Amino acid sequence: MEDVVRETEEAALGPRVHRRRALAVVGTVVPIVLVGGVAAASGVLPGIFPFSTSAGTGCRLHVSVEPREDGRGAPDDGAEASTQQAAVAAARDFVNALDLSAIDRAAAADRWFDHMERVSVGHPTRAELREEFQGDDLEVHSILFVVDGEVHDYLDTHGYDPASVVTTVASECDQ
Repeated sequence: MEDVVRETEEAALGPRVHRRRALAVVGTVVPIVLVGGVAAASGVLPGIFPFSTSAGTGCRLHVSVEPREDGRGAPDDGAEASTQQAAVAAARDFVNALDLSAIDRAAAADRWFDHMERVSVGHPTRAELREEFQGDDLEVHSILFVVDGEVHDYLDTHGYDPASVVTTVASECDQ
């Protein structure tokens, strides 16, 4: 029965309509994918920052800031929503001005190790953490941690509730 329905629909639409739709979709999607891919690789898109580790590995840091829609920090009324939008705009401005080369990577690693000692299950020692995280892996984790913390610190020092935004920080590195 499903085959009969599908064949009837295809016959009613005719082959020209399918081709036109396919060409329209390909004509729209290909430029977006190509331009988006080139822009992302070159770091032109907002929130994408190319950088190299100390070992020379090419990486990209992806940072996005969105309004929190549920839980602590989510607005209950129009005034809070307005304040939340201001916080999102401030955080995005901060992100757009990020300078990854200004991050002291040794200090970032220390901050990250301190944090991991406090929050990891079993509270591993710094020596245990150093065995697991080294080189590029440590450097990238440290940068992610510092950038996330700096966004929240910036919001806090400017009178915004950091919990009113959701900051996503991720990375990808060449192999």
